[in-house]
Amino acid sequence: MNGLDRQRRIEPTMGRMPPGAPALRRVESARMDDTRRRMLYDARSKSALVAYLLWFFLGQVAAHRFYMGHTGVALAWLAVAFVSFVLTFVLVGVLGFVILGLWWLVDGVRLAGMVHQHNERVAYEL
Repeated sequence: MNGLDRQRRIEPTMGRMPPGAPALRRVESARMDDTRRRMLYDARSKSALVAYLLWFFLGQVAAHRFYMGHTGVALAWLAVAFVSFVLTFVLVGVLGFVILGLWWLVDGVRLAGMVHQHNERVAYEL
C-alpha cells in the first residue's frame, strides 16, 4: 500500500463525527444553556442582605424600593418625605414622618417576600 491509498482511506473519516457525537453536542448545548441561565439569574436576582442593608440604613429615602425596582412606590415615598419635611415647620409634617416610619416598618417585614417574589419571577422568565 502506498501513501496515496492510505490517505484516501483516512480522508473520508476525518470530517465525520464519531458515533454518538450529535448526542454529545446536545448534552454540551444543554449544559451551556443551563450555565447561561444560571449566569443570567445571578445577574438579575436580588440579594436579601443588600435589600435589608438598604432598608435599614437608607430606608427613609426608599433606597430599598429603588433596588427592588419599585420606582413608582419609591418616588411616592420621596414625595411624601419632601412634603412632610416642608410641612414640619407648621407641625403638620410630623404626621407624614409618622406614616413613613410605619411604612418603613411594614417594608421591613415584607422585604424578604419581595426579594423572593422578584427572584422567582426572574427564574420563571429564564
